[in-house]
Amino acid sequence: MASKSPSNSKPRARGGKSDKARREVLTRNLARGAPLLRLIRSQMLERGIDRDDIAAAMKLSKTYVNLVFLGERWIGGLGPEQLRGLAGLLNISTLGAYLLANALKVTDLFRASTLDEQLRNVQRHLVRDREARLYALSDDAWERMPIEARVWCALTYQRSIGRMILEPFPRFEVTTPIGVTRNATPVIRKRLAGSALVDAILKRIKQTETTLTYFAEYVDLSPSYCSVMMRGARPIGLLPADKLRLIGLFLDVSTLTVFQLAEVFTEADLFPTGDALDPLKHALDLISLDVTFAHHLPQPDVWAHTSAPARRLSAILYHRARIRTLIGNPEHD
Repeated sequence: MASKSPSNSKPRARGGKSDKARREVLTRNLARGAPLLRLIRSQMLERGIDRDDIAAAMKLSKTYVNLVFLGERWIGGLGPEQLRGLAGLLNISTLGAYLLANALKVTDLFRASTLDEQLRNVQRHLVRDREARLYALSDDAWERMPIEARVWCALTYQRSIGRMILEPFPRFEVTTPIGVTRNATPVIRKRLAGSALVDAILKRIKQTETTLTYFAEYVDLSPSYCSVMMRGARPIGLLPADKLRLIGLFLDVSTLTVFQLAEVFTEADLFPTGDALDPLKHALDLISLDVTFAHHLPQPDVWAHTSAPARRLSAILYHRARIRTLIGNPEHD
């Protein structure tokens, strides 16, 4: 009796699905980290940096670095020490590395509760500006722009006029932990990185007359895990960026402020290091790779949902900002 040959259709289908899912993960990881990966590759060509240098700077194995370049790992998912080391190698700020890796968004630099009104204020300045009003958008067209694109326009416009309109970026300050009691019993914690953020959270809970359970639900964490962090048994800075972003909403501060209070960032991480501080090198970077502006540049999918007049406004503001950065402040009202 002839034996039945096994069918290979199902295993192939399962394998095909698995391969498809893996390809999707690789594509997503590479797309999310594309701006930072492009900068790395360009500096590898221009400065002769190789993957051994990158691995050493990030304190990772070359094998792991290769996985990042292949998309097996998302570069924005690396820890602060790795991104800080990479930023030093590339002569950009740690904050810039987070933004280019899409671990942070440009909107994370501002308080979510006030950002819309701040951007409307920028629009009011644009329509009053003697030069900018010639190509400024209507209020409706401005509001229809993706918020990342509006922030880009605001930041480049500020640079072009040499004056701050948006709220200044927060500055880092670690305070002595405040006295917080629970059921009249002092909560004694050892000093860990991020204690300032823990104190801010506990103070906010007390001010708003909420509970730790409410906070845990707000940031989508278990109450037991939050309790561990509040006791100082686990550094709060180890939380992923999306959780720190929710903490910023809870505290009504920017995500960047949360990163600073959690001591993921220090004051030095907001600025470039090494050769990038040299004025000539800085000007050359603007012309070639535009490191300064790339930090705030929205992703391609944002521009895809931006009207042609809005893209034109963005391009003109960039041109004005670039000229001012290189040769000085243009005249304006």
